[in-house]
Amino acid sequence: MRTRPIFIQMLLLTACLFPAKGQESAQGDLLPEERYTRNSASIIRIDYGDSYDADVAAQINNARLGGRFDINEIDLQALNIRESRRFYPEGSSLPKAPDRTEIISTMLNGQKAGQQIVAYIFKRQADGSMNLDRVFERGEYTAHDVDMRLSGTLKVETVRDAGSQLIGRRYLMVYDVTNLRQEYSGEGDSRELYWKATAALYLYKLNWDEQDLDTFYDNYWLDENTPAEEKQSKKAAFEAWNIPVELVSRVSLGDKSVSTGIEANKRLGILGDKKKTDEQRLSEAFAELHQQICSDLNYKIEKQHEDFVVTTPITSIRPIRAKIGTKEDVKHGLRFYAYGFKGDSDGSIKLVRKGILRATKNVADNRIVATGESPESEFTKIAGYGRVVEGLTLVEKKDLNLSVGLGFNSIPQGMAVNGGFHADISYENHTRKGFCAYTSLALNLDGSAMNGILSYGYGLRIPNFEIYPFAGIGVDAYSFEGDDAFESSDLNAYV
Repeated sequence: MRTRPIFIQMLLLTACLFPAKGQESAQGDLLPEERYTRNSASIIRIDYGDSYDADVAAQINNARLGGRFDINEIDLQALNIRESRRFYPEGSSLPKAPDRTEIISTMLNGQKAGQQIVAYIFKRQADGSMNLDRVFERGEYTAHDVDMRLSGTLKVETVRDAGSQLIGRRYLMVYDVTNLRQEYSGEGDSRELYWKATAALYLYKLNWDEQDLDTFYDNYWLDENTPAEEKQSKKAAFEAWNIPVELVSRVSLGDKSVSTGIEANKRLGILGDKKKTDEQRLSEAFAELHQQICSDLNYKIEKQHEDFVVTTPITSIRPIRAKIGTKEDVKHGLRFYAYGFKGDSDGSIKLVRKGILRATKNVADNRIVATGESPESEFTKIAGYGRVVEGLTLVEKKDLNLSVGLGFNSIPQGMAVNGGFHADISYENHTRKGFCAYTSLALNLDGSAMNGILSYGYGLRIPNFEIYPFAGIGVDAYSFEGDDAFESSDLNAYV
């Protein structure tokens, strides 16, 4: 049995016509009860008292939550757990992020994390005095242009009231990086040194409602207008007040790894990169690992938690526009569903999905206090048979911009054609009205023949259909038994 690889650079002017991803409607999804309201979060990490604590702290502190969060910089930034960072479930050879919900909940409430959040929001000073400056500031910044238009002559006063409503949307995000280690993987020329780790994210929420707000103003509020005889008692009462936080969700990641590239660089010998030391490569891989961990954990928690879902009405069409943007962490390619309501003959109202949209590159920078005239972001419809009109509600539906295809095909081999297998994965890396662009990796297997191709395609899109030529580079290989004459004949037929 001999195998001969044949490397071929290909230009395929093939037009691919197929249904775009998505369906025209769905009734099972429900809109959030309220339009998206900006959230805030306090970032906390788990320390284990080992040599990694300081480096992990630096990376977690640099973790980006995106534009949709305000950060509450409370004093509590770390929970010190005197257990091992290393955890392998009993009977398993694979590391896993342990579930530390019980101890984290106890420590957060024991250290009065909820009280610290309220103190930060109301800018509580050492003497116990408070003010509403931060509440007003965040209320105005959080407001949508729609809020400003609806508020009419009340304007800022009405929008500032939104600041108080945000108190119940204060979260704590506790990051736990475990099983952190350097480890070699692979053999021979593929051997490499990696940074590896597992991780978990615990999302907690301030247990706060309107009644708590009334209690706060009545019993604990202290400012320059508070009678002198009440100041000391109110200061002490607030410090004794326990405002609980409760777990909302926990997400975790399996073992993640990032290559340092040290061994690969050594194998290059004199051609290797001498500008970076091994220590620099280790440091860069360590930072990249934590960036991936934070990004993946944030993605998982935001996707499943309703409070983090951006929703807003469509304000205009041709092109489709809505008054959200960088303030809501909208990015090029972010997916949205457009929903409308439909009445049934029995008088009930059903939620109907009218289309699937993506944000184009024209994302508005709206990181300003709402005035009613902020710029709008543009969206393009990629799928759905419903009509998208002004007034429909856009609901964020995060995805990875990936599509996977599976099927059957055959590869000519100069002999009888056998049934084969096809698999491909495509990444949509460009979203524009009427246009699409994909980077794709495809693999075809058919008996003793195999080919794979990495390609880039750019073409036209209308909702539900796309057509585009693509160019790529690939590898063809086949195996056979026989003499050289058969090899030559088979090769000619195949190429």
